[in-house]
Amino acid sequence: MAFTIEIQNLDKLMKRFERYRGKAKKAVFRGIKRTAVEVQDEARKNAPYKTSNLARSIHITNEDPDALRITVQTTDNSRKYAAYQEFGYQGVMIVREHEREMTHVWGRKLTSPLKVTVRAHTRFYNYDGFGYMATARLKGETRIQGNIEKELNAVKL
Repeated sequence: MAFTIEIQNLDKLMKRFERYRGKAKKAVFRGIKRTAVEVQDEARKNAPYKTSNLARSIHITNEDPDALRITVQTTDNSRKYAAYQEFGYQGVMIVREHEREMTHVWGRKLTSPLKVTVRAHTRFYNYDGFGYMATARLKGETRIQGNIEKELNAVKL
């Protein structure tokens, strides 16, 4: 699962800064990278926290200064779980037979835990998801222009 922020019609902007030559392009890329770091941090902050593995799996990848593009995505081994947390899931799940340790029964604590076998069954699951990456992407969309302008303003003539 990944989101990519790309700037459309960048050629017009680059022509305006032609006198800066390579400095302008590097400054624009620094502004994009600054925004990508903000998106990454926001996504990590908003990611559902159970083991923190999902938050740690969010990284900046596909840095391409020539295309002026950076991608923020989760690592390969957490993509299915990341999509589940982002978009949610609605459907039937098959639960395999497993053992479970019970510490409470009908709201009362047991004196000693019981190991019970839960038989295989199906259940309907409806999980809405968090939208942690979408929220981070929206923040990035609102900040990217300002970040690029800051970097361009810092370029010396």
